[in-house]
Amino acid sequence: LTYNGKFSAHMSNSEPKGLVGYDMDREDCRGKATKHFSKICSCPAEQINVEYCGENSLQKIDTWCFQLDCPENISGHIDITKKGGHLYSMMISREIGNINLTPEQGIEAGKSFLKSLGMKNMKESIYSADEDTVTVTYAYEKNGILYYPDSVKVKIALDNGTPIAYEAHMYIG
Repeated sequence: LTYNGKFSAHMSNSEPKGLVGYDMDREDCRGKATKHFSKICSCPAEQINVEYCGENSLQKIDTWCFQLDCPENISGHIDITKKGGHLYSMMISREIGNINLTPEQGIEAGKSFLKSLGMKNMKESIYSADEDTVTVTYAYEKNGILYYPDSVKVKIALDNGTPIAYEAHMYIG
């Protein structure tokens, strides 16, 4: 879903625009990663095992990276921005159960997830559906105009509507 053609150079050469807030240390970001994982996986925070796995810097955005596991056989990798503690990327590994949602319901679940992160006015632009997930690119919308440079990608499990993957480098960057 990512376009890397000749007109995309401006995306990798710009300064991050969406990073707001103060600089956060590793422990503060660890708490944010645990909170996100707990909410998404419905696992009590005190039962989550969190491993620090390093630092990343992509397109001038610095993150703390964490590997998380909970007793329900769910694991995930989450990157939290050092500035502001924003969720930057996430990949959750879990078994997807019986399909209970349509792709359209999955798209709405993704929109609700983004609202929970404070991203309002996001509209789905393109999506692809597999047998048990839907991957959606949402772009910021204002006055009927979609701002594709301000987009995020979310992959939703169609068993219960929870996000299992997320990337925000275009939105934050």
